[in-house]
Amino acid sequence: MLLGLLTFPSFAQVFDFTYEGKTLRYYVIDEDSNEVEVEKSSTLLSGDLIIPSLVNYDNCNYIVTHIANKAFYKCSSLTSVKIPNSVETIGESAFMYCDNLTSIEIPNSVKTIGESAFIACSSLVSIDVDHENIHYKSIEGVLYTENATTLIQYPMGNNNTSYTIPNSVVSIGAGAFHACSSLTSVEIPNSVETIGKYAFMYCNNLTSIEIPNSVKTIGESAFKQCNSLASIVIPNSVETIGESAFMYCRGLASVEISNSVETICKKMFYGCKSLASVEIPNSVKTIGESAFSYCHSFISVVIPDNVTIIGTEAFYYCEALRDVTLPANLDELGYNAFGNCSRIKKIKYRGRTLVWTDAIMFADNIYKEATLCVPKGTTSLFQTVAPWKNFVNIIEVEYEYSGIDAVEADACETVEIYNLNGVYVGSDKSNLSTGVYIIRRGDKVEKIAVK
Repeated sequence: MLLGLLTFPSFAQVFDFTYEGKTLRYYVIDEDSNEVEVEKSSTLLSGDLIIPSLVNYDNCNYIVTHIANKAFYKCSSLTSVKIPNSVETIGESAFMYCDNLTSIEIPNSVKTIGESAFIACSSLVSIDVDHENIHYKSIEGVLYTENATTLIQYPMGNNNTSYTIPNSVVSIGAGAFHACSSLTSVEIPNSVETIGKYAFMYCNNLTSIEIPNSVKTIGESAFKQCNSLASIVIPNSVETIGESAFMYCRGLASVEISNSVETICKKMFYGCKSLASVEIPNSVKTIGESAFSYCHSFISVVIPDNVTIIGTEAFYYCEALRDVTLPANLDELGYNAFGNCSRIKKIKYRGRTLVWTDAIMFADNIYKEATLCVPKGTTSLFQTVAPWKNFVNIIEVEYEYSGIDAVEADACETVEIYNLNGVYVGSDKSNLSTGVYIIRRGDKVEKIAVK
């Protein structure tokens, strides 16, 4: 259950009330039922806090039913909070960054807990729930919805190194394991369909996690800055991946993306400096802005033919990048897509329809030092269109577009074609008659059919 922002009418009463030596501020949210919402006042709060269930203002009693969004945000000196049994709603980020808060109990009156209510509480070892609460429950100090289908918050101060999520869970909530630096492994059951935004963000010591084939959605920044994560397999059940999902996973060296993914979103692998290569599946149509920027170990990239859009700075500052294959159906190549990739030696452009742009696309030295490999018979076209006309070295290559990996003949590779009897028939596929042939290209051998 997610909580939206509360709005107050222009006549809303605001007042301070002191209880047990602590002054808090209250907003009247319902004049008819005398309900108020609580948040911190300008007074510095520290130690143990007891929130009263009833407060008095102007000779009128009010019942405390809500804790405001960010009510105790960054109250780093609070060590404990007692929530009264009158509170029905705990707002978004209500106790966020309460660094010295060690435990908290949710009373049976609470019906709604806002997103990230207990995120980034570094000393919090347990979130307990009254056993009579019909909306939420606690399992070994971990907060869940009552039926345990959503894991809401794993306490950041828990020092266990591993955790197994119950197989009742369908959704891992936003920020559920945010900055849980003690965890090295988390076992996700095959029941989980959604990994929420920021779910494992800043889990710096997480080395092992397997995304099951039940997961459909991976949220924004879900694994951002999981620096110890070495490999990840995105299963074919995944349909949507949010922005920055694996951003700054600096130890990530191996990624397998399933053929169900259509978009590699903005900053998805930004700053994954150990990633040497990624096989982009044929299902992908769009590579988003800065998707692979600052992947310093990237050596080569083959962008499949179904990709039509490569976003701004998609491969910016991939300083080890040597070999780039651009797709046949490219419609849009974003500004500085390969900017500061100063070591590129070869660019294979498979498209016969050119993307025109006068924007910066490659590092200046690339136009002089790299070889641009273009489809057969298109050199004159490339020599008239920016930025391709700026390349000094343009050679023609024969590409195949039938769904079989491209057959390329260029200065760096030798193509040999044989019939099924093993007889050499030449190196030019365009001269082949109807039949089945074996093609040897470098170390690769494949079979093709000519109709």
